[in-house]
Amino acid sequence: MSKGLKLILNLLLLFCLVACSRSTNVSPLLKKAEEYMNEKPDSALLLLDSITTYREDMSEAQNALWCLLYTQAQDKKRIEHTSDSLIQIAVKYYEKTNFKARKMQAYYYCGIVFHDLNDVLLAQEYYLKAYEIGKDLNEHYLLGRLCANLGTLYTYQELYQPALDFQQKAVDYFQQEKDTLSLSMSFRNIARINVRENRLDSAITYYLKALSCTFGLHKFYMFNELADVYGRIGDYETGLTYARKASSQIKTADDSCLVSLTLGDLYLKSGKIDSAYSYLSFCRKSSNVYTLRDAYYSLSQLEKSRKDLEAYVLFQEQYEAFRDSIDKQTNMETLARLQSLYDYQLIEKKKEYYRQEVNRKTMYLYFIGGGSVLFLLLVVCIAFYRFKKRKEREELLNQSLRIQ
Repeated sequence: MSKGLKLILNLLLLFCLVACSRSTNVSPLLKKAEEYMNEKPDSALLLLDSITTYREDMSEAQNALWCLLYTQAQDKKRIEHTSDSLIQIAVKYYEKTNFKARKMQAYYYCGIVFHDLNDVLLAQEYYLKAYEIGKDLNEHYLLGRLCANLGTLYTYQELYQPALDFQQKAVDYFQQEKDTLSLSMSFRNIARINVRENRLDSAITYYLKALSCTFGLHKFYMFNELADVYGRIGDYETGLTYARKASSQIKTADDSCLVSLTLGDLYLKSGKIDSAYSYLSFCRKSSNVYTLRDAYYSLSQLEKSRKDLEAYVLFQEQYEAFRDSIDKQTNMETLARLQSLYDYQLIEKKKEYYRQEVNRKTMYLYFIGGGSVLFLLLVVCIAFYRFKKRKEREELLNQSLRIQ
């Protein structure tokens, strides 16, 4: 029996079990969904969908696990999250338990959800919580993904040193897990950070490390980026070699335009104007605004070197139009990030205010309670003192009566 047919039969059996019983014991189904998660996320998602209607009958623990697994299955299927309502159920439940592995997973996927919701700071907060809990656990793959995501978030914020630190930690975890694909992506990310920091020799070192464990489509981008770095340090021949290697990996029209931009830039820098013009002109067919912006800039510089001022002005105007469009979009994204930061700080201030208010009320209650206890002790002491004095007076009176 083929594996596919066996899987379908198993799923049908599970669906029948769910349909024929409203028992709250869905733990075996949740366990089966988790077993399918890494290799067959489609099946995991189908199975979790099949028991959605029985969530009201689940225990709190089962519902929390269902929410966690459902969020995980969506992430495996590259389904963008639009709400944090499900994962927050899992987070709130596992925060009450000592199950560190589940708590780490809940925090990690909560970070994933907020990342999809473009709330970088909340995503970062939950990633850091997950890392603090999980760094002593034997969860190398998840810790690697966690550190890689943190490195990416810090890169977005242009905090390059913590970004490098977390990407290096991701490398260590992926090496322990022997995950070559994820390892190559972390090497590439470290290389990109070094390019931004203008440490080009280090960037080349990490690009070469990335290429040593990269297969398929990712090689195209690494060849092209490596060609650009060699162009920046003035080694145009090596740059052209890698650009031609990238050309051999082309899959789409935009890929072709991207490589042509790199080739045109290399030929322009090396003084081969005609070849540069041919490749840069081809880039004008691209649908990518960044490629078009850079192509028109290089064409304007090329025409400037040829002293064709009319063509230079034309290309410069087109370059400025694309640049302004990109800057406008970037400014909007920056404003959105600043708004997110402002909202985050406002929430933190409110939390701090409420914490102080709770502490103040708690101290007030303690003061009232302490005062009440002291008052009762004082009343008891006075009553005891008066009782003792009365006893003494009665004793003296009795002695006096005996003497008489």
